[in-house]
Amino acid sequence: MGIAKAVLLTFLLLLFEIVLQFLSYLIFDTRNGPEDLDHILGWTLIIARVTTYLTIFYFFWKSRSKKFNVTVKKPDLFIILFLLLILLGTEFINRPFLDLNRLFNNTPAKFIYEGFSTSEIYGTITAFLIAPVLEELFFRKFLFQKLLIKKGFLTALLVSSVLFSLIHWETPLNLIPAFIMGLISAVIFYRTKNIGYSILLHFLYNVSNQLIYYKAELYSEWLNWLDFGILYWSLFVFGIFITLFALKFIPNTRSLITYAK
Repeated sequence: MGIAKAVLLTFLLLLFEIVLQFLSYLIFDTRNGPEDLDHILGWTLIIARVTTYLTIFYFFWKSRSKKFNVTVKKPDLFIILFLLLILLGTEFINRPFLDLNRLFNNTPAKFIYEGFSTSEIYGTITAFLIAPVLEELFFRKFLFQKLLIKKGFLTALLVSSVLFSLIHWETPLNLIPAFIMGLISAVIFYRTKNIGYSILLHFLYNVSNQLIYYKAELYSEWLNWLDFGILYWSLFVFGIFITLFALKFIPNTRSLITYAK
């Protein structure tokens, strides 16, 4: 796969999802009450996203073999431990990029948990189940691996991570953290040859963000206490260190899930 095709498939992914959501708004009655609207928007997002990825997989990710074999192996607990270290490290690494507005405007953190809502249910389903599986399969198992064959490791790493970042265009401050997560996830997949670990890391990353959201007020107090001081930036450097350390010691291992090529 060339770079142009990888870019085209990613934009096709975004376009198809937007079109499906728009068609759903035309089909369903969005003039109902707020609760009904939340259900419509939630199911529309889930159905559109799943349909989009499965369609791309069906037409562009065709296996040479007609059989689709899946072999389940016991996961390596040491690798899972390193994933937890990476999870901690990326939280410290990503924080300054997520705080760019506060950093330049010198404003305090005021994150607020708005309470349980219907839309939160659908957002959680998407973040915990759909995004980790489908995004990792598309950007790592499909794009990264195809680019790796034709363009080499560094190009495959950068291109797949940039494109992964671009699908998070709705949250601009998350573009750089998404790029960093894309790099890390691709390296993990490359070393372990196991997409299951990348999916697990993605899942844990989204879970940790959701837990932070639940404790938004407490988290804001902690950030304001750090106040972009020496401890804040020390944690940033520490995050880089433990992430690189964990990535270095993630060994090559037999795949937890092996797909027929």
